[in-house]
Amino acid sequence: ANEVLNKAAHRQAALRPDCRVVAINWGPWDGGMVTPSLKREFERLGVPMIPLEAGARCMVNELRETDRRAIEVVIGGGFPPPDVPTPERQSPTARLANGDLVVAFERQLDLRRYAFLSSHVIAGRPVLPMAMMLEWLAHGALHGNPGLAFHGLDDFRVLKGVILDGQALDVRVLASSVKRQGGDFLVDVELRSDHPGHQEVIHARAKARLTTILPDPPTSQSSILLQSKPYPRSIDVAYRDILFHGDFFHGISRIEGCTEQGMVARCQPAPPPAKWMHDPLRSDWLTDPLVIDASLQLGILWCYEHLGMVALPTFGAVYRQYRSRFPTDVITARLTVRRSGPHLLAADVDFVDGDGVLVARMEGYEWAADESLLTAFGHNHVAETQA
Repeated sequence: ANEVLNKAAHRQAALRPDCRVVAINWGPWDGGMVTPSLKREFERLGVPMIPLEAGARCMVNELRETDRRAIEVVIGGGFPPPDVPTPERQSPTARLANGDLVVAFERQLDLRRYAFLSSHVIAGRPVLPMAMMLEWLAHGALHGNPGLAFHGLDDFRVLKGVILDGQALDVRVLASSVKRQGGDFLVDVELRSDHPGHQEVIHARAKARLTTILPDPPTSQSSILLQSKPYPRSIDVAYRDILFHGDFFHGISRIEGCTEQGMVARCQPAPPPAKWMHDPLRSDWLTDPLVIDASLQLGILWCYEHLGMVALPTFGAVYRQYRSRFPTDVITARLTVRRSGPHLLAADVDFVDGDGVLVARMEGYEWAADESLLTAFGHNHVAETQA
């Protein structure tokens, strides 16, 4: 691929004699796709790394160069060791490192660039959905581990909601180095932000599970027979009177049944990420935030019918995914109640395709129910100060 780039650069230089064309052939950088294990292998072979700051300076120097004769440029290692930075000179990423966690990516959230937030509004304020937190934590885990596949999250905790309060909010996902566990690889991940005038806030954390090859799915554990008890409302009424979700998150297309033991619903797949935001991390989803959010909506509807109040998801014990992508046609979500109390629902959810094959499974997910939430759900339009 690099040699194709070199030849293309020579061709463009011939076609554009007044334009400087250069193909930079980089050696391995000390970061990014060079994982700790790959770095050790390069060191064993005597291949030096390109320090991040030194490599960036080389890039800037090449952009400033005016000599058109050098079309192919090779930049390898052999740089002098960098000075140890003082606290004042440390980069934001270095300052944000917490133990073994380093920043995988950062985003600035606002309604203009992240339109889907306008459809996830509670008490007049946009709130980042738990399903999108799951998606972004998965991205963070894969960021420094190319070649591995996302298999799931363990101990997924929402500690504090990500709420837009009238201004843009800078958020970041941090990830640890990878640790081997049997045939899988574990990465600690967190979602954080800095609120103006406040200290750094940890919004969510989990342990991501990666693997080289996704295992075959087990048989769906859901055995709910719901045909005898149809859901008592239409989907339109549920979205109008109970759920706070706007058009982007109208993921439930039909509820096939509802009993004390659970619910079953048909869910619509999410459109490509570019339909939801201006600067997506990838061109395709790792999970399916619309289908997953729809399953969390089922928990809210179940609480309303059987506890008399609405709820918000707060915790997930286990999430496992058995395909690199969700199907692009309709998925069935089967929610099975494991336990419930006056203010709590704990349930499992199986996601199956049209052939009944398990695509993903959520185990031990919990919703916290409260009477006051119904009023907050009713204010599901962005307040004028936010618009």
